[in-house]
Amino acid sequence: MSRPRSLASKSEQARLHSLYYKTQQQNGSTFGSLVTLAINAAIIYYVLGLEKEKCKCVRDWRHDYIKYYTGVMIVLNLITLFTGAKLSVMTRGPAGSQLVAAVAMLVALAMVAAVGVQIYSIFTYVGDLNKTKCTCATDDMRTLNRAMLVLRWFYVAGAVVITLWLLAVLGRVFLGLAY
Repeated sequence: MSRPRSLASKSEQARLHSLYYKTQQQNGSTFGSLVTLAINAAIIYYVLGLEKEKCKCVRDWRHDYIKYYTGVMIVLNLITLFTGAKLSVMTRGPAGSQLVAAVAMLVALAMVAAVGVQIYSIFTYVGDLNKTKCTCATDDMRTLNRAMLVLRWFYVAGAVVITLWLLAVLGRVFLGLAY
């Protein structure tokens, strides 16, 4: 019994496979951007809800940092969604380009530091709002406040994963192991 012949050539199959793979990546990227956008929208809604005139809760630099950082993340997510641009930190330059690698590493470290401050701010600020029994948060936005209490722990877990990943990347860079 003979095997049926493929209708498409091998190069056509490779092209279709590549197209399928790119589509799957874009769908995953779009879904991730939408989830991140929804989370950031909830955070900004929560923080802005604490700015009501009647609200006399804790309001310090963490409140402002969360608000502005989250606003920037929303803008970046919208750019990613509508343009398809990849906001990649680890760019690859010409072979042997140590300057490009050093700049990319500095940008990555700055971004990790900014995320670290955001995680610290959310973790401690939401905790302080609940410790002081801020009614604007605990009563007026009860469901969102509970979600923020859970979200802050997800952020801590994410920070641990990112830190481990960054250490692995730094280790590979400093040991001279290329990707």
